[in-house]
Amino acid sequence: MKADRASHTADFAAAIRATYQYRPEKVLHEDPFAIDLTSPLFRFIVKTPFLRRLIMEKYFLRRLGASLTILSRARYAEEYFHNAYRQGIRQVLVLGAGLDAFALKFAALPETLAIYELDHPNTQATKQQRLAARQLRSPHQHHFIPIDFSRDSIADVLSGSTIELSRPVYVSWMGMTYYLRKSDILETLKALDRILAPGSHMTFDYMDERLFDDTFLVTDPVLKKSIKVFFEFTEKHGEPLLTGFSKSSLKELLEETNWTLTDSINGRENTAKYLHTTPDFLWPTEFDHLAHIELQPHETPS
Repeated sequence: MKADRASHTADFAAAIRATYQYRPEKVLHEDPFAIDLTSPLFRFIVKTPFLRRLIMEKYFLRRLGASLTILSRARYAEEYFHNAYRQGIRQVLVLGAGLDAFALKFAALPETLAIYELDHPNTQATKQQRLAARQLRSPHQHHFIPIDFSRDSIADVLSGSTIELSRPVYVSWMGMTYYLRKSDILETLKALDRILAPGSHMTFDYMDERLFDDTFLVTDPVLKKSIKVFFEFTEKHGEPLLTGFSKSSLKELLEETNWTLTDSINGRENTAKYLHTTPDFLWPTEFDHLAHIELQPHETPS
């Protein structure tokens, strides 16, 4: 992220979610608040039919390819949140919340949630300004906790908050791992392992490690061209893509923690559960992965 401004990719993701609310694919993930969380320029483009089709659909969605991944990962996170809620979990931790509307979407739930959003202070400031400007408030306890994931200790940040670490937490960590070094990902998992209660759940997404391998990409020129555009886009905006995994390398990483992998699915498979149309340039791919993990009790010394 470039200094002194909110994440460009977070703003762009909100605009994509807003664009899909005008398309039949919104059945995958309805997000009526996305339009309110976009920048004024994106809001104008998305709300103007001609500009929405020309700029968002014909240019951005087609050029970046698997844009529906943004809806797929949101649906996945919310499905597992509902599972956690049915199990009695009432605390939600959203890592790298960006400009998502998670805290606004569950007004109908009968019990109050405590929602903690961790993100860069610049992005949080922008989000709070837009929420205030549109007079949007979460019906739940909604806490903004600033953090720089590459520098700050998540344990220290959370220990200074009101979160009840003795009770299980549902953690959503979407749209972030690929912007972090593997060492930072592992440190975050270990830190949460140390401080969260057993029975906590987490969902996150990750990119396929083959997308970082030139020897693989050279075998698929179309994919290589698409990935090159995506990598250049994020690099240009100061948020370079750094890390990918395979399912086996992810399992190896988790073996250094008490987190257990309970589900792993790629974006194409996840979306096919809800949409039954012919795949096109909008479709998620087998290179976008979603995972659910659960925190096991720590072994006590004998």
